[in-house]
Amino acid sequence: MLLSLGARCRSGHLIGRCSIASKCVLSATEHEPPPFDFEAIDQLVRSKPATPAKAIDINREEKSLFYWLLREANATVYAATALSKYTKQIAPSDTEVQGPNKPEGEWLCDRIADRLQYYKLDNRIIILQRALAAYHHSRQHQWHRLAKTALRSCLINDEVPNANHLVKICASLSKWRLTRITEIQTKLDLCILAESQWNLYSASHILWSLAHLKRFDMRSFDYMNNIVSMTLAEPAFDVAALSDDTMHRIVNANLIRLSHTGSHHRIMKDVLLTLSLNPSAISYLTPKTLLAVTSLLPLHPEATVASHLIRRISQSIHKFTHTQMAHVLYNFAIIRPNLAPAMIDDIVGMLFEFKETLYKSNAVYLPSLSCKLLFTFWAFLDGCDHKFISKCLSDLNTNLHLLVPYSLVGSLQCLEVYRDRNGSYCDEKQALSIANTWNNLVRVNDRGEFVKPSQCDLEEPVENLKLWHIAALHRITNRGYNEMLSQLNSFMDRVDQDMIMPALKDIIMFLYNVSTNRALCGDRMLLNSLLIVVSQLWNVLGNPNKYDEYWDHIQYNLAAMDLMEVFERECNNTLPCVGSSKSSYRISSIKLCIDATKGKAVDDALLACLHHAATAESCDYVELDSLIARYIMFICIFHETTLGKMLEDASSCSLRNVLTESFYEGFYEPMFNTAVNKGLDETLLEYLNKSLRVQISPPNLGMAYTTAFFLQDHMKPLLQTLPTIAMGELCSQKRYDISLWDLVMCFDSNGPIKLVDYLETVNEAKPEKNRPLQQIASHLYRPVLNVKRARTNFNVGPYMCHIGLFGDDESQGVYVFITDGYSKNARDMAAHVFDRQRRLTLKNMGLQFVELGIDI
Repeated sequence: MLLSLGARCRSGHLIGRCSIASKCVLSATEHEPPPFDFEAIDQLVRSKPATPAKAIDINREEKSLFYWLLREANATVYAATALSKYTKQIAPSDTEVQGPNKPEGEWLCDRIADRLQYYKLDNRIIILQRALAAYHHSRQHQWHRLAKTALRSCLINDEVPNANHLVKICASLSKWRLTRITEIQTKLDLCILAESQWNLYSASHILWSLAHLKRFDMRSFDYMNNIVSMTLAEPAFDVAALSDDTMHRIVNANLIRLSHTGSHHRIMKDVLLTLSLNPSAISYLTPKTLLAVTSLLPLHPEATVASHLIRRISQSIHKFTHTQMAHVLYNFAIIRPNLAPAMIDDIVGMLFEFKETLYKSNAVYLPSLSCKLLFTFWAFLDGCDHKFISKCLSDLNTNLHLLVPYSLVGSLQCLEVYRDRNGSYCDEKQALSIANTWNNLVRVNDRGEFVKPSQCDLEEPVENLKLWHIAALHRITNRGYNEMLSQLNSFMDRVDQDMIMPALKDIIMFLYNVSTNRALCGDRMLLNSLLIVVSQLWNVLGNPNKYDEYWDHIQYNLAAMDLMEVFERECNNTLPCVGSSKSSYRISSIKLCIDATKGKAVDDALLACLHHAATAESCDYVELDSLIARYIMFICIFHETTLGKMLEDASSCSLRNVLTESFYEGFYEPMFNTAVNKGLDETLLEYLNKSLRVQISPPNLGMAYTTAFFLQDHMKPLLQTLPTIAMGELCSQKRYDISLWDLVMCFDSNGPIKLVDYLETVNEAKPEKNRPLQQIASHLYRPVLNVKRARTNFNVGPYMCHIGLFGDDESQGVYVFITDGYSKNARDMAAHVFDRQRRLTLKNMGLQFVELGIDI
């Protein structure tokens, strides 16, 4: 037809005498449009090479029905996406169709479902994809029914699905959020496991899809991880094959799994190892993948790839969005103890650059990211940047209606640390801003539930608070007791075999937040409920030795709450031995020190813990290990255990005086002579010398709690941080603003301590308002003390003594310790285990002391 048309044009039959040659040029004054150059069109058509068919491979008999379905599905999607703002109803519902006949759409879906067996697997997958898309946008039942039928037909048929088929199936399910696949989950799992032709690209897609479907319990998830891990470990592996998108899918899928289940695969470490061996690959990663890789660092903080990542990020900081950069800096803040000084300097430089760009923008962060930034700046700058703190507080107050458990607890943790560390350096405006933000965050309704600030009278509770979230809020704000007790009583109702790891994390973090609360140590209702929950959890575990590291932390907290003996006696449980991890030996050492003060024979167990620390390969957390070693020596010596006597015999000078007067100082001269065998081997004595040689800082309890909170998704570093909390509570360094005149109210004028004359002599100013103090315990064996000198906030051994009153002789002294948390009838309450331990140790040291309770 085209050729004949061209011939007719050339003969003038169509345009007559006015026929124009193909190469004729019209002048600007001629208004007739030029005709088509049919010769050129003919030449173009003849010269175009034949193209392969791209249409769907389907039988002619089925083509009409198949394409009808595609048009119907596409029309449904288009109506929902493009026309939804013009029409209130996308498609007529089934109830509007009268008569015995089915609606056209339903009839079509049923017809396709009946003929699925005649389609090839590729076409069945297309039907699955379009049915899922149509159901996602319309929520019409016939599309859902067709999607489920097509899904079964894809997996259960004569044609075995290959890797590409399975990738398409899983991608369709995850893209259109069809999460209810329990019916075919096992078959899908078997199909993935049976296929052997996997590569990095296809395996990454399967991981990505399963992660978004939240099918972390499928064996194919670990199977895909194993395939990726083996591929990375091959000697001939080319890192160029690991593209940016592939790595992003692999890493993010495992991070999602970690966040939901608490478990992780070795592939995370393998990815970091691959990048450390091939640092050039880091230069090709995009910001989104760099963010994902830095999120792996808390799991393996010892990885050498951190320096390469920091260098790459510092060179391309302008490519990151504000949110991406904030998360990257937060990931480095979590592993700050493992970073070299040069790396910290680079990160601080990035912080200042990030801060300046943030000031120039109008970005306002969500509460969860605001609290992460607060933690990041305190980790690297010690919270000294008041301008940036004000920016974070402003963002926080702007979006209080978006509070979730993470942002509520995290913000209060950060504010508590900032208030304790920098309260004296804040001006009046900054202090008022912190106080107002605190009051905005801490809101409870009539039922004692934490609520979000609201403009209306109806306040919305903060939803999805976990048990340990409420315990942390109670520790910080002293509110939420009823809600905490209610959640504790119903805790086991939410625990099954698939939720063991989240339940263990929940109960461990709960215990750390309540075990040192003085007001709760005599609460029989809470203690009984706790015993029941722990016993039930023990029975659910099945094989407790599998979770020995977690159980070591539970045992410590039970001992801290004086429940260990009751648990062993009433529940008749045989507890597992100490776990093999460093975290287990650290927390077990602290628990054994508690047992030693009760007169139990724990010398062999303590010696085993010290041997493990002495022979450990890694040298992480040197200060914490040194602190625990000194505390073991301190307890054993002053409680005169067998191990304590062996240590004193092996020491070259008075170990008692050294640990009493300079517990946290460093001793450069060897304390123990390794050549003299006093029942302790040379390796152990050398380790103890090394522990005493290091000058250590007392644990910062507030930062320890805050760091543990932000490590909640990384169990390994979280468990390594928890012993710091334990030592921080045992050796609390909390200070109190107490006037010496406040003590006069507690000491009777006719009592053994004469303080008024000293205060009048030194012209001590009386405070406008006295703080009420209550004497809880005392140990005074000298008749009268005429005070000549006073000291405040100094260490006696590992303990913080808040006030020291001394007479003419240095040996004539009374040490005043202040404790908060006890109620008004504190003298009638059972003392906390830590307080009883301190009192007994001070008595063995031959010191006079008075313990006062303060209501804060």
